[in-house]
Amino acid sequence: VSVGDVVTITSKKQGKELQKCDVVLVDDSNTQISMTMWGDGASNASSTIPVNEMVAIRRARLSEYNGGKSLSGPNSVTVARNDPSLMQSPAFGRLQQWYQQTGGQGARSLSNQGGGFGQPVSFSERKEIADIKKEQLGYQNEKGDYITFKANITFFKKDREGGAWYTACPNKEEPCKQRVKITQSASGMGDSWTCERCQGTYDHAIRRWIFSGVVEDQSGSTWVSFFNDQAEKLFDDVTADEIHKQYDGGASADAYESVFAKALYKEWIFKCKVKNEFHNDESRIKTSVQDIYPLDYVKESNDMLAAIAQF
Repeated sequence: VSVGDVVTITSKKQGKELQKCDVVLVDDSNTQISMTMWGDGASNASSTIPVNEMVAIRRARLSEYNGGKSLSGPNSVTVARNDPSLMQSPAFGRLQQWYQQTGGQGARSLSNQGGGFGQPVSFSERKEIADIKKEQLGYQNEKGDYITFKANITFFKKDREGGAWYTACPNKEEPCKQRVKITQSASGMGDSWTCERCQGTYDHAIRRWIFSGVVEDQSGSTWVSFFNDQAEKLFDDVTADEIHKQYDGGASADAYESVFAKALYKEWIFKCKVKNEFHNDESRIKTSVQDIYPLDYVKESNDMLAAIAQF
């Protein structure tokens, strides 16, 4: 269905740079999955894996993480038109006919879009906010249940003291993503920041978004928690550090308020984790945003038409 861009990442274990590329596959089971290519396979993916053509995947590794499944590192990818035995197989004929009729539209995704190739689940796979209570999500799995729905943001709780962010370790080589403890420097020249995880001491900290809000659809509303990566998508890549520096520079609260105001009453597709947690010996359901996607109205229309056609 698609071949993503080649990106370079650094391996945490080996400290080496690796190239990767995400490919989206779909078949006549009306299901799609993400497959990650590595190294030379990633570099050559755009030229060796033609989009919208039939391919055969051999010896790919299936993994599961954070509620989604994905493939990785296949031994080989064979384009069907280059292999007569594939062209003549009944399975190829069925797949070709199905794809010509549907174009793969409306396929449900097995993969966790939060860490993959940037496509939300299809219209037919989505649920409503009311389904959190109806299906008793959060109680089914100790690690949490997942739900995807389309909704508007109607309210942000952003009035926490100091701003809707937390201070985090600035170590880029080891992004701890946790609060750092402030301690007075020995020289008395100011404050220093100490990270308990990496044991580093720094002359500054970075700010990362963290706040809650209310999202609403036609079935109801719910409180959700937003974290940094999802918040930056909401705010068109405006970082908490940028807004914090404006405060330090004497800017008014208008800049802070306007960041949130621009994100209100816009439709997004939310992927959320719902988990039963205990606070002060009381059980409560917490819904956390794992990823958000801007609404693609063309794809939305195609998905709706595909869903209607099934009735």
